[in-house]
Amino acid sequence: KSQALAINIGMAVAMADGNLDDSEGLVLKNWIKSILSNYTGEKEKSLKETFNNTMRESYNLAKSGNLKLEEVCKELNEIGDTAQKYHAVELAHKVMAADGIVDQREMKIIHSVADLLDIDSSELEKIRDKQIIKLNTNPKDVDTLSLLGISPSLSNEEIIDELKKEFIKWNGRLNTLGDGKEKDNAQKMLDLIGKARDKYNK
Repeated sequence: KSQALAINIGMAVAMADGNLDDSEGLVLKNWIKSILSNYTGEKEKSLKETFNNTMRESYNLAKSGNLKLEEVCKELNEIGDTAQKYHAVELAHKVMAADGIVDQREMKIIHSVADLLDIDSSELEKIRDKQIIKLNTNPKDVDTLSLLGISPSLSNEEIIDELKKEFIKWNGRLNTLGDGKEKDNAQKMLDLIGKARDKYNK
């Protein structure tokens, strides 16, 4: 049941823009496959049917605007353990990163889910950064504060402090990466953070 609830959360992120992208659907299907690989026979067959039904139902609910994340998270809090809640948030981030583009609506849903599930902030940061490093972060369509989970309601001074911490972290990470997409993306993150610092330094 907790895994079916995680599918609801993943679908909510996928449908944040009103459409289920092929890459997002594939992430959800592969996640289901990875769970089913732990089972055989009737149990596998029964779970496959349950998860496929959940995919369809959550898609239809999200499409009609009736997928209630508060209720989904409340139920997951009641029946799921900490690991299951982390897996749900990890799935949400994988769906967000599926098309390689940062969407503010997706990030907003993820932050809301993390709050509702009372996910530890340092653990959330680890899960998020693991996916960010794979993203094509185009400065034109990225809300840096939203991406990094920094509240815009903080004072300018507090925002600058948080951005400084992120800059130090990503700069350190850049120096450990070999040439390639992940290193390029870490550099893009540093550029985004630098521009955000300039904005709030005024």
